[in-house]
Amino acid sequence: MRMLPSEPAGYWDPVLETMDTKASRTVLKLASVDKDDWLLDVGCGSAPFLSRLEEGTLVGIDVAPEALSIARTRTRAHLVRASGEWLPFRDLAFDRVLCHHVLEHLDNMPRGLQDMRRVLKPSAKLVLAYPNSNYLPFLLGIVRQDPLHRGQISSTARFPGFKTLQKHVFLNIPHIGDSLTLSKVPLLRDLFYNVIVLLERDDDG
Repeated sequence: MRMLPSEPAGYWDPVLETMDTKASRTVLKLASVDKDDWLLDVGCGSAPFLSRLEEGTLVGIDVAPEALSIARTRTRAHLVRASGEWLPFRDLAFDRVLCHHVLEHLDNMPRGLQDMRRVLKPSAKLVLAYPNSNYLPFLLGIVRQDPLHRGQISSTARFPGFKTLQKHVFLNIPHIGDSLTLSKVPLLRDLFYNVIVLLERDDDG
């Protein structure tokens, strides 16, 4: 299994993980499942989302042993060290898959998406979040993409094998007011940072 370059010190410190933002609350809402459902978190890290989900059979994978070590103290989920490009699960195993800011870290993003689709049941859902390559500070050269990113994805991207049911785009500002309406302007929101899409496995296309 190919490992990513070492993360900086403190990368997996729980104090520094996902903050309470509208974007993270949206991810949690879309990822929530019923008690009889199975959910897979691809690249679960130290379980910022798994630790907040209350229902269902929860499974998380990550390549980083440091992250999984922290996650084991914080979640009841079944945790496995594995790559997002080669999921060690049978076909049609999950009712929902969550992939939060992980797809862009894979060497082969199409392969990762294909495997996520493989483990989803027919018409099951994928919650996908990623940094927008159209983000204005990226385009202006004010900030750079994370050096651990292997690829880039735009807010207008389409995902073969999936139908897009919802798309949300958010500014990269913690605790921003939920009443912000700029994100409802399509041409403007395409320049925001956080993209969250709810995809459905498409077996007709």
